Amino acid sequence: MKIDAIARPPVPAPLRPLSTALDRCLATPPAKVRAHPLAAPLAAAGGRAAWYADIGIALGAAGVRGWGGARVFDLGCGDGEFLQAIAEQGADVVGIEKASAPPSPLEDEITILKGDLSALTVSAPADVFISRNTLKRGFIRPLDGTPARFSLGRSPQATLQAIAANVKSGGLFCIYNVSPSDPALAKEAHADGHCPYTQGELEAAGFIVLAHDRDATTLTVDCARQLANPSLASGVYALVTICIRR
Repeated sequence: MKIDAIARPPVPAPLRPLSTALDRCLATPPAKVRAHPLAAPLAAAGGRAAWYADIGIALGAAGVRGWGGARVFDLGCGDGEFLQAIAEQGADVVGIEKASAPPSPLEDEITILKGDLSALTVSAPADVFISRNTLKRGFIRPLDGTPARFSLGRSPQATLQAIAANVKSGGLFCIYNVSPSDPALAKEAHADGHCPYTQGELEAAGFIVLAHDRDATTLTVDCARQLANPSLASGVYALVTICIRR
């Protein structure tokens, strides 16, 4: 799959050190993922939680210092293994998963809301709002005009507005997509891992764009190799979008 060439957004001067730090971590991942403060608990938890180690490192570069005390939402949370791992570090977590998803064995331990974002009626917004492999362009806004692979229960624009309403001022919104790079799969919906929103749409929703569809393949593959996760160690490309709520 070819990664679209996207002009880098202008980053406000006060945020340029974060953008530079993000560039650095994407190009040169930490030598010891298991020692990184945000990735270490995910690596220790193993399973699907360890898949989020790359997100943890990227968020660390964007200014997140630790999971403890952070309010974290995960759209497309699956069983919630990632949320459970960071809840054990003191995070206040909320997962959002489609209504048809099977029950998770962790639902008695962490909050998992079923349905579209209209189900997200919470008392406080998120410090960090994450979507991994859910907000893919190929899933919800295919370029070829084919129907969306799945519905978010709202239009893509209404979904973005709902997300913005649930991120506090100064909070982070992170879209991290890992997709197959095999050209034979290029026409498959899951192979288009680009952000479904343009920089202009994100800014209009109230976000400052720190990185838009930045190539995170080196980070993802390096984490997978260090954590012995063969499914992500080759044959994939990764893209990350990180925004700060105004």
